[in-house]
Amino acid sequence: MSPALDLKPAVSNSHHANGTSSNRRPHSDGFSTLSVHVGSSPDPSTGAVIPPISLSTTYVQSAPGMHKGFEYSRSDNPNRNALEKLLASIEKGGEDAMAFGSGSAATGVVVQALGSGAHVLSVNDVYGGTYRYLNRVATEIQSLEVTLLDLERVDEEVIRENIRENTKLIWLESPTNPTLKLMDVARLARIARSHPSQPLLLVDNTFLSPYYSSPLLLGADIVLHSLTKYVNGHADVVMGALILPPSSSEQHRAFKPSEKSIREVLAVGDSARDCGNPQRFRAEICWA
Repeated sequence: MSPALDLKPAVSNSHHANGTSSNRRPHSDGFSTLSVHVGSSPDPSTGAVIPPISLSTTYVQSAPGMHKGFEYSRSDNPNRNALEKLLASIEKGGEDAMAFGSGSAATGVVVQALGSGAHVLSVNDVYGGTYRYLNRVATEIQSLEVTLLDLERVDEEVIRENIRENTKLIWLESPTNPTLKLMDVARLARIARSHPSQPLLLVDNTFLSPYYSSPLLLGADIVLHSLTKYVNGHADVVMGALILPPSSSEQHRAFKPSEKSIREVLAVGDSARDCGNPQRFRAEICWA
């Protein structure tokens, strides 16, 4: 059973009538409860139980840089914040999420964050848009090196041989689009952590969604979604997301050889400052 799908009823620790304590696990909200309630707190100004849609492009500032948490909608927006909280809650093992204008925009942010001359080891049956970005865009604009392997079937020795000194990322989809190859995420996480290069492990969890798969609990460092597909489900939204584990977890490691954390590398930099909020790099604005 997936770590994300726990069908056992959750109960609280309690005392029985005879005074003995129950050893059953404490209550935790299930997937459906999280999906409905996280990010949907009543509006404090009106008490509305459905969060209003924020259409404003700008937000009032009492002085330069002094505001109520929002300044310009491309850098932060109440509705996007609510979505990110929701995504981080239903992707088990997640703490933070970043929403983007598309799954390809999220892909671009991760790859650009690797810097110039990095090497990526990817499953060979990767989504077509990801393949084109890795092999036709990033190879030209940042001298990215890419190796494609059938990570479903190759031996561990072959995988280790294809992880180089400059390998910064292993890119997985499980299942893949469209041939539905399945990867052993825990196995690949173990290989990545035990290799001297210690590349990060990214899992595109679009096809299974957080309902059926929890890559962060299996050792992934980053989870990517094209929210356009199963998370949305209605074919009426184009959107993407990245979900990260807690900064204190073992998964939260640095891009090698940089000492910056995943969040710092993804969020802070000259390009991020050029795109509005210096704390949050939004690819839907910077995408080119």
